[in-house]
Amino acid sequence: MTAAESTRFEVMLEDIQRGVRVIAESQVGLTTRMDHLTARFDAMEIRFDVLETRFGALERRFAGMETRVTAVESRLEDFATDTTSRLRRIEEDLQFVGRSKSPAKKRRSR
Repeated sequence: MTAAESTRFEVMLEDIQRGVRVIAESQVGLTTRMDHLTARFDAMEIRFDVLETRFGALERRFAGMETRVTAVESRLEDFATDTTSRLRRIEEDLQFVGRSKSPAKKRRSR
């Protein structure tokens, strides 16, 4: 190998080493960034697990509330039915009493 070839080879080798160094430094930067993103992803995953647990608890509470509201609705419907029939009986009694008292008053006033 001649001195010119050796010099050319050394220059090419330095260029290759510089390129490899740039790639290695980039790899370190990318690895650091990936570690950071992985940590953030893990934290988000934990937060979603907590939210999922809380959402499940809310679903159970709302199911319980729905059951209770359904029971209250049923009781109100029963109350309305009972009250309606009672009010009709009271109205009928009052009309009957009102009819029977009206003629009696007229008779007394004559």
